[in-house]
Amino acid sequence: MARLWELALRKNAPVLASCALAVLNTAASFTPFIAVYRLIRELAGHAAGLGRLDAAYMIRPGWFAACVALVKAGGRYSRMWEQYAGTMNWGIGGA
Repeated sequence: MARLWELALRKNAPVLASCALAVLNTAASFTPFIAVYRLIRELAGHAAGLGRLDAAYMIRPGWFAACVALVKAGGRYSRMWEQYAGTMNWGIGGA
C-alpha cells in the first residue's frame, strides 16, 4: 500500500485525470435511467390524451441515452481489445 501511495504522489497529474474520468464515467452511467424517467414522466402526464404528447421532447432523451450507451460500449470494446492485443505475441522485438 505504501508503494501505491508513493506512485500516486509522484504521478499527480495522471492520478487526478483518472479520478476525473472515473467521475464522468459514473455520471454517464446514470444517463439512461434519467432519460427513461423523463419519458415515463411525460407519458404519465399525458395519460388521458396521448395525442398531446410532444414528439420532439419524447425523442430527445432517447437519442441522448442511446448515444451515451454507444460511447460507453465503444470504451468497453477498446479496453477489451487492448487487453487481448497485449496478450498476443506479434513477433515484434526480441526474444
